[in-house]
Formats: sequence, structure tokens, C-alpha cells
Amino acid sequence: MSKNTVKTVSATKVDKELAKIVNPPDVETMQDERIPASLISVQAESLLQAEISRGYREFNIKGQNGKSRQGKIWFPTVGDDEEANLAYSQAYNALIMSDNMVTEEQLRVAYEKRGMWGKEQEDRFESLNDDVDAVREEIATLAHKDKQTQKVKTRILELYTDMKKIAKEADDLRGRQIQLFSTSIESRAMEIALRAKLTCCVKDNEGNRIWNDLDAFGDERDKAFVSVIINKALSLWGGLPDDFLGDSPEQSSGNSE
Repeated sequence: MSKNTVKTVSATKVDKELAKIVNPPDVETMQDERIPASLISVQAESLLQAEISRGYREFNIKGQNGKSRQGKIWFPTVGDDEEANLAYSQAYNALIMSDNMVTEEQLRVAYEKRGMWGKEQEDRFESLNDDVDAVREEIATLAHKDKQTQKVKTRILELYTDMKKIAKEADDLRGRQIQLFSTSIESRAMEIALRAKLTCCVKDNEGNRIWNDLDAFGDERDKAFVSVIINKALSLWGGLPDDFLGDSPEQSSGNSE
């Protein structure tokens, strides 16, 4: 690709790629054999549907100063998507002009030649994700039975244990991929797009943006707060329950204190 090439991407592509920035949850940090409520709870599904209907997810997160930070994460409007898409294109076009930056495809070719990353790893990752989805669906089916015998509960636990092992391998692969491609032009531009989308969609309870622009986002000092917001936003925009990507014990969502 020549340096004069101007690349634009659709908002849909931005949405699909944003989820790749954040690693899947570290399944090994889950306490004991506890099954996340989002996998088996009808209530969690109902809450998700309510969030989708009203257009936002509430958050109440303990900040690094010990004070609660409350607000809402909104689904993006057409204008928000356009702003994120523009941020991606501007970042991409600026980075492509740098002699020190390489594209994802250039990295892919180099890594494949060295046996570091290629089609084999990508196919394996997709297969693992399909396995996780299949197990999750089976768990949900069993959990929603009218009568749960001890046999059913034992089977759910067995399935969840299996899913943790599969998800751990997928997480390791994803972490490896992110590490290898984090310096690519596409990855850097996608990070900027995610930031732009968050500045548009994360607001306080009065409707004011938490971060007015990309500079304000970059000046945010509470990294733990940003991490939880990203998890909540990506799971919401992906149609997943609030606890799917997980929160730390000191962080909560909703209006509870």
C-alpha cells in the first residue's frame, strides 16, 4: 500500500474491530467454580433487554480516590459512529505517512515466515470461540429448565469447568495476537476510534460527557475506571450482559452503593 493511500472504513467495521482491543476475561481469576450470572440468570438477560430498550447501561464505579463515579454508557448514534469512523481514518492516514509504522498485513507476512503467527493460529482461535459459544448455549439451556435436579446442576458445573479451560487457551492466543500486532497502524488507529466512541457515549447522569474530547480522555488518570468502562461498553455494544467481561470486587454497576 502506498503512503498516499487514503483509507476509510465503515462504522460497522469499527464496531467489529473495537472488541478485539480488549482481551477476553482472565478466567483463572474467577472465584472457585462460581458460574457467572450472565450464563445462567434469566434476570441478567432481562436486565440486558431493558438496557437495550432504553438505550444505555448505568454504571456506579468506585474511583481511585474512593468516591463513586456514576453515569450511563449509551448506545452510539449515527453521529457517534461517524465520529469514531472519522477518528480511525484520520489516525490511519497520519500513521501511514510515518516511516516507522507498519501495517497489520506487513506484520502478518513477517510473522508467518517466522512461524510466529498465521492461519493455523487464527483458525484455532475461531474454533475455540465456537466451542465456548456451544458450551455456553448448552449451559443456558440446562439452567433454564423448570426443574433443576442435582444431576443437571452437576452437569452445568462440568460444562463450565470445560469452558474455563477452552476460554483460557483462547485468551492466551488472543493475548499473543494483541501483543504481536499492537504496533500495527490498524491497531493504533482502532485504539483512537475506541477512545472517540467512548468520549461520545459515556456520560454523567446529567447527560454531560465524562470526557469532552480525545485530549480529555488521554488526561484521565484513573486507569482502573477506564478499564471497567471499556469492558462495560464493549459488552453492551456487543449485546452481552453487564458481568460478561467481569468487574473487580470493588467495582459495581447500576445504582447500588
